[in-house]
Amino acid sequence: MRNLVHNKEIKSSIFRNLSNVVIKNKANFTTENFSKDINLSESKYRSYPSTINLCNLLDVHSVDIETINFTRNFIKTIEQENSVKCNIFAYYPPGGIIDWHTNENIPHWNAICTFSANGDSFFEYLKNKQPVRVYDTKGWSVKLIKWTNAEPLVWHRAVSKTDRITVTFSSPNKTDVELFIRKIT
Repeated sequence: MRNLVHNKEIKSSIFRNLSNVVIKNKANFTTENFSKDINLSESKYRSYPSTINLCNLLDVHSVDIETINFTRNFIKTIEQENSVKCNIFAYYPPGGIIDWHTNENIPHWNAICTFSANGDSFFEYLKNKQPVRVYDTKGWSVKLIKWTNAEPLVWHRAVSKTDRITVTFSSPNKTDVELFIRKIT
């Protein structure tokens, strides 16, 4: 895959604080769990996965008030100090998944920040129609990637057998995302 920098350790304490709050409160979360029979070859569906088992940490109907308040402050702090915007904030329970999709609807540079409780989770993408699996490291790490709406599309998914958190920050400007990554690693 072009434009993918593999896992770099995140050393910023704000991320450790985030995972502590999420893991402490996970029993209070409502997990979105669905499987749809959709035709992924139709362009209107390529951006969306057919199967999901995760919790949107920004959904007030799915998350307790302490976690919502913490995640909102977390995002506000990151966005005020950097030229990036949060576009994904999810908790994956053991058995969590977001199935194959493209994100072609948000063609930006991305810092995919991932917490894995024990490293038993992964991000997978297609390269030359073959799956390439990038295992998460234990703790917090970040990957740099560019979603595109041009061919070839970046088909990818994430699967977890442990507690996993993904927070993605993006910008149309690669330099903004690279600067953000340097600050947190």
